[in-house]
Amino acid sequence: MRLFSAIWPPERAVAHLNRTFTSVALPPTLKPTPPRRWHITLCFYGNGSDAAERAAYLQEQLADLPAPRLRLAGAGTFPGVLWVGVRPVTASDREVLRRLAIASGAGRRFQAHVTIARWRLDLPSPAPGMHEQLAGYRGPVWTPERVCLMRSDQGQGGPTYTTVHSVELADPAANR
Repeated sequence: MRLFSAIWPPERAVAHLNRTFTSVALPPTLKPTPPRRWHITLCFYGNGSDAAERAAYLQEQLADLPAPRLRLAGAGTFPGVLWVGVRPVTASDREVLRRLAIASGAGRRFQAHVTIARWRLDLPSPAPGMHEQLAGYRGPVWTPERVCLMRSDQGQGGPTYTTVHSVELADPAANR
């Protein structure tokens, strides 16, 4: 069982990004990630993690942490991945997001993003043109309500994500 912790953007943020992304012509080698899978991974725990232990850990580590105000904005790439960035609204929100990621187990080099498409690594990158087209993207501001511990099960149509546990975040006003 593969586990990871994540923040899920609200439907209005997903719909806004989807309208922008679907208006761009995609190269045939770029495979879009379905919007129902768009999330911000805080930390990937891999195979073999015990779900109950990980849930207890997250509950303890994230208790009383406030929620940051976020927006999806800009774009970038990793090898094989086209992503849209996650931009905290203020410096305080940036610090809160960093604290959430570290408390979830992420390293200090955490790069908040939403994977919107992939390509095979053995093919030339089709992403530079896409990255440029999405560089100016700015979605609506939103505040996550919770961090979720997710289980990822591989299927024929790609992974299926199931929420194993969720930790409610504290009042966002607490980070001001």
